[in-house]
Amino acid sequence: MNNKNLWIYGGIGLLLILVIVIFMIPGGDGKKTGKSIGDLVKIGKNGTTIDDPYFPDAPHPASEDPKLEYEAEKLWPHTLKPQPTEKDREKVREEWGRFSVKYPKNIYIPNEFRPPLTEKEAADVRKELDTFTEVDIFQL
Repeated sequence: MNNKNLWIYGGIGLLLILVIVIFMIPGGDGKKTGKSIGDLVKIGKNGTTIDDPYFPDAPHPASEDPKLEYEAEKLWPHTLKPQPTEKDREKVREEWGRFSVKYPKNIYIPNEFRPPLTEKEAADVRKELDTFTEVDIFQL
């Protein structure tokens, strides 16, 4: 046995011992000490603390420097906008309806706004789907 083979077998042996030692070390109780996402509270305008799992001791930016709040509003204005109301959602539905009438073949129109397929179109779609997903069966 030459010196090169001795190094190879020694390296493999050390690697196996390392793997065994890693699996033998106990992993702890498996409980996380951080907060879950459901426990988080949104930041208030006057809040002095941020309930954040990554930086729990971080103060609210506006409490340190009022300019930071302006910068946050400038950089991320969508975070300060209110959630869409039912009136806004209805307006979007109407816009999709008008768009689907004007461009009925557009692939990005959600299914609920697409006009119903005719019998011929449905047959063509079914034929294309069957052709695309066809599986060849080989018999021995």
